[in-house]
Amino acid sequence: MLQTSALSRRLTLIALLASLAIGLIAASLFFVARQYNALLDHLTGDDLVRQEAISKSYIEFSEINNEVFKLLDRQQDIGKPGEVYLQGRHLIDRIDRLQAQASASHFGIAPTESALMNNLQQDLTDYKNTAIIGLEMVLANRDLRLVYTNQVSNRFNRINHIFLKLMENTRLETTREMRRESATIQQRMFLLGGLIAVLVAGLAGLIYWLVRGMSQQFGHVEHSLGRLRQGDTTPAQPAPARDPAFASLYSALDAFRDALGKLYRSEQALSDKNRALELQAAELAEARDAALRASEAKSQFLANISHELRTPLNGIMGMAQLMIDTPMNREQRDMLNIIDQSSRDLYSLIEDLLDFAKIEQGSLKLAPTAFNLPASLNDAADLFAGMARAKGLTIVRDFGPGLPERVIGDPLRLRQVLSNLLDNAIKFTESGSVTLSASLGTAAEGRAHVQFAVNDTGIGIPESVQQKIFDAFAQADGSSTRRYGGAGMGLTICQQLTRLMGGSLWLESRPGEGSSFYFDLPFELAAPVVEIPSAQPPTPAAEPAAAPIAAAERHILVAEDNPINQTLVKTILAKLGYRHTLAGNGQQALDALDAGDFDLILMDCQMPVMDGYEATRIIRHRELGSGRRIPILAVTAHALTGDRERCLEAGMDDYLAKPYRFEEIKQKIGQLLEASDRIAQD
Repeated sequence: MLQTSALSRRLTLIALLASLAIGLIAASLFFVARQYNALLDHLTGDDLVRQEAISKSYIEFSEINNEVFKLLDRQQDIGKPGEVYLQGRHLIDRIDRLQAQASASHFGIAPTESALMNNLQQDLTDYKNTAIIGLEMVLANRDLRLVYTNQVSNRFNRINHIFLKLMENTRLETTREMRRESATIQQRMFLLGGLIAVLVAGLAGLIYWLVRGMSQQFGHVEHSLGRLRQGDTTPAQPAPARDPAFASLYSALDAFRDALGKLYRSEQALSDKNRALELQAAELAEARDAALRASEAKSQFLANISHELRTPLNGIMGMAQLMIDTPMNREQRDMLNIIDQSSRDLYSLIEDLLDFAKIEQGSLKLAPTAFNLPASLNDAADLFAGMARAKGLTIVRDFGPGLPERVIGDPLRLRQVLSNLLDNAIKFTESGSVTLSASLGTAAEGRAHVQFAVNDTGIGIPESVQQKIFDAFAQADGSSTRRYGGAGMGLTICQQLTRLMGGSLWLESRPGEGSSFYFDLPFELAAPVVEIPSAQPPTPAAEPAAAPIAAAERHILVAEDNPINQTLVKTILAKLGYRHTLAGNGQQALDALDAGDFDLILMDCQMPVMDGYEATRIIRHRELGSGRRIPILAVTAHALTGDRERCLEAGMDDYLAKPYRFEEIKQKIGQLLEASDRIAQD
């Protein structure tokens, strides 16, 4: 605040000095102009007074002279001396008055002109004597007129010359006086101008010094601002001398430089971070694209490998199942059981791989439905009862009181979690038992939390590896992979499935004592199924339904390009008693339809020339308006998410994934033929 006041005082001083200089110049000019005007007024006034006095006297004398000549020309006054005398006396009085006026003091003539004034007085006297007194003589004697006239004229001319000389001398004297006064004024003006020049020069020098100092300071400020504008926030080197009056401005400039420096540094850091983020974003985008490409490649690989594995596996499992019913000795049956179990293990591994891939991609979807919870638990236990008995183990079932019977959830995924946990428990337990337990946790507002547990008396899991046991492809120790087998995906899939169903999975284990795996799941309670006895009286027996069509009368078209699967499906259909026709691709299937009638089509999806999707769409298009629809069952190794929907969208009626069991294809064929018969009867 003090520095700002000092700068304000300095600026005020500069303004006052400039105002003073301008005031001095203006006052000097006013003084000189006033002096000069006063001189002009004085000299011009005196000159006018003298000129007027001389002019009046001159005019008066001229009138007197004119009166004289008028009297000279008056004929009627000749011989009248009394009247002439009176008029002459009057003219003499006028001349006397003129003489009295024609004095140096009255005309303001300088004393140097006294001789000229004496001559004027003398000439006026002579004129009076000659013109007035001689007039009487001339009137008395006309012969003297010419002489008189000449004398009067000469006297008049002399006096007239004197008057003109007086006026000229007056004018010259005025001019000389003006010159003298002008010289005096010029001297005064020169002295005053010199003094004013010295004062103004001093003021100008002082103003210049003040302004120059301020200009230098403002120049330093402007230079600093220019450097700041170019992004240079470092102080100038060497630092300029700072005027105390500008301290506040420099302080503000320093603060601004510091703030701007911080801002530049922040912007630079932000720019560096932005570039790093852009680079990271580009790398992430590239990594994302690479991950997407890898994911797509993995998905495509899984689809291809699943298809390629399922196709031969379908032949292995199918033929093994068909061979079970053929005569063979014990050794052959044992070898066949090994083939069947190995193919089942391979199929389970394929399913785990696909589930793991679906979970990673987030494409695994739940299918909630109402189901019987205790029945599903018993089914899971029954499924592994034989495996447990083969190792001398017992499966214990422990279902707590209040366990809800019907709930809404995904029974398939629940059974998958239980199957993985039971399979691991039996696999890692050499003696003792495996316990499957379920108990009600909480229940409120139509919802229930159920806690499940699978306990075993097996080898247990060390605490050091319990945290990573749920990682993909991880097992309790490195040797377990060789001793017990497995890919290490089961627990990972179980954990992801329980999370997907809204629960969590954890374990408790001690090496050598066994392990306990727990998970809890929320369920919505489903309405129980209640059988209500009919109150209506028994109705008469309906007419007997039409006799079922014999299998031998059924004709099934098989569109399959793989020779092994062709052999398998031919064997199955022959065992079931159906007639069949083989087609190696979709086009051959269309040609076969043109050549004959069929009750059902088993359609593979991936075939050369024309795939099953295109063939199905063409078949459905041909059926438009015919009133007949041939049921089509998709029998394909495409078993990824969306494959079933794609088949149904193309126009197929049902879906069966390879590898399939004999009972599965038998059931699917029977259901489709029965549904087709009902539609035909309606």
